[in-house]
Amino acid sequence: MPKIPTFTSTRSITSETPSVESNVRLNLNNTPASALQPVSKYLEQSYIEEKTIEANNRSNELLNSFYEDKKDDAGNVIQKGWLTISSEAKQKDSPTEASQY
Repeated sequence: MPKIPTFTSTRSITSETPSVESNVRLNLNNTPASALQPVSKYLEQSYIEEKTIEANNRSNELLNSFYEDKKDDAGNVIQKGWLTISSEAKQKDSPTEASQY
């Protein structure tokens, strides 16, 4: 039967890793990113303001559509709005008739 060759190491396994030390120190207040900080802050605030205005406009459109009558292309009323319903309910003689409307 053939013999399997073996190898004996003369070195030992170590957990130390080679490292490089440097004496480079960087002041974080004097970088191009710190120079752009006021600009980026302004862009962030203007973006937030724009999105807030956009959301307010959408909510106002939804509330306004709640009060108006919904009409199809021919101009026929599909669904009555709150203003129409409340004015028609006020024309009823008693609160019971208005609630059944």
